[in-house]
Amino acid sequence: MLVSRDNLLSIGSFGLLTGLSVTTLRHYDDAGILEPAFVDPGTSYRYYHPHQVRHARVIRRLRAVDLPLNDIKGVLDTAEEADVRDLLVKHRERLAREAEVLSEQLTVLDELIEKGVDVPAVRGNRIVMINIAVEELEPCRRFYEEALGVEFAEETHGDGPVHLNATFGEWNTDSWFLVALWPSPELAGTVNIGFLVEDLDATYQRALGAGGADEHGPRDEPGMPRFAQVRDPSGNHIGLYQG
Repeated sequence: MLVSRDNLLSIGSFGLLTGLSVTTLRHYDDAGILEPAFVDPGTSYRYYHPHQVRHARVIRRLRAVDLPLNDIKGVLDTAEEADVRDLLVKHRERLAREAEVLSEQLTVLDELIEKGVDVPAVRGNRIVMINIAVEELEPCRRFYEEALGVEFAEETHGDGPVHLNATFGEWNTDSWFLVALWPSPELAGTVNIGFLVEDLDATYQRALGAGGADEHGPRDEPGMPRFAQVRDPSGNHIGLYQG
């Protein structure tokens, strides 16, 4: 179907009316959320109907609150007000979680500005991690999140399975520890405990001397502190992490 360019707006004019840059309009065309009314087959110039101005301004307003493009497409594609409201409510919840994280980061930053960036050395040994083997991740995620008011995040290490991590307290204080849920039906009901230690090599040797069974000695892994793994006399897995 041929479309005349009469009464259409060039991409530059359309951008001036909507407050969207030419680059952004091309991106929205590629993303399928704001396609031009006509593309000249000879020049590839894009042209827009005047009635698309309101459509573009809605998109601009939604992007101003950082609504993802996929969600914007959902807003534009549905005529159900309840569906639109649900999308916006979920986005508000995401922004609220991000605001909490930013607030915590600002608090830490203020402390660093006031006291400097020196971090006190870890003293003594304490428990810092609990790995819980589960049959299925999602039911356990729901249980712990609802029961404890904590939020888990997905994580992987190398080629290992996707697992869920949640942290408690403030990093590098006595209040901090991590709970991880691992999909391992054959081990469900067992626990792997990790300890943050002052001197990894010395602690590792003491553990072996006290009757521990060696799993592996101190080593480095991407995204993790230097650590070793042993078993206690009953076979429980004990991780030792350099503080």
